[in-house]
Amino acid sequence: LGHGQLASRLLSTQSDCFCFLAGHESYAAAEGAIKISEYANQVRSKPLRLILNGLGKDAAYMIARMNGFTYVQTQFDYQTGEL
Repeated sequence: LGHGQLASRLLSTQSDCFCFLAGHESYAAAEGAIKISEYANQVRSKPLRLILNGLGKDAAYMIARMNGFTYVQTQFDYQTGEL
């Protein structure tokens, strides 16, 4: 997905959510996703919901505390398929 298409999707009224899959402990990338959604929300009538996924526990907790997000830790059982 190119930058132009990403911007188009984030500014579209059909998009309700921006889910960003970050690498483990990718603090800088997650901060970038937060800024992208903040800039998009300046011109949107309905704000985007932002989901940061894939972060390590420490980075996710720090980002949640600094930006007023809800921190949710999940565990997936690969044998049973239960979350």
